[in-house]
Amino acid sequence: MVPYMSLSQKVKEIYSDFVKLYPTCQYKEAILELTINRILRRLADMTQDTLDNYFIGQQFRVDVTLELTKIALMMHPKLILDSISQEKGKINTSIPILYNQFGKIVYSLD
Repeated sequence: MVPYMSLSQKVKEIYSDFVKLYPTCQYKEAILELTINRILRRLADMTQDTLDNYFIGQQFRVDVTLELTKIALMMHPKLILDSISQEKGKINTSIPILYNQFGKIVYSLD
């Protein structure tokens, strides 16, 4: 039987993967704390059956990654966008735009 990890341990594991993509967020404990609080609020509304299925699949990882991204962009959008757009020491002048699953713009610098 696999021992269960606490919620904060699971979020920290996902956060360590997130930091590999966005190294500017590495020492931002506030991002981690806000993410845990938001996920806890979401879990409080779920039934036990929903919770059991939620942690088995990939949905938990997707939700945590989404919350990490939203909070990180809310706190320091320029830092994250710089880490995405840097190429060989030069900042790319293209403006990143994020779309949702329906093709609508979710985030843009315009």
